[in-house]
Amino acid sequence: MNSKQIAGIVLFVLGIGMLITSHYIAGEVRSGNQEIEAGQQKIDATNKFFSVTVVTKPVGKGLTSSGQERVNAGREESAYYERVAEGLRIGGIAALIIGIGVFLFSRLKPSS
Repeated sequence: MNSKQIAGIVLFVLGIGMLITSHYIAGEVRSGNQEIEAGQQKIDATNKFFSVTVVTKPVGKGLTSSGQERVNAGREESAYYERVAEGLRIGGIAALIIGIGVFLFSRLKPSS
């Protein structure tokens, strides 16, 4: 095997690793989004309970403000990791294609 074939195999394996990592991150993001949504539903229920009168509405907002901040931070972090997973997916596919191409074209004999 020459160095180009080895480089092609390395790129191929790297692409597979990137795709596996992307899949794992996407699964964790889905799980996190479910937790975020459950937290948001609890906050909404609390706000709804306390929004019965004008007097209790600020109390409800005060009780849920820190939770809402955590939910918002979780959404931002989730969006970041979604972008990371997408980048890994695109990069992994590109590495697979390039790796296969390098491997196959390095096997061709030059015509001289």
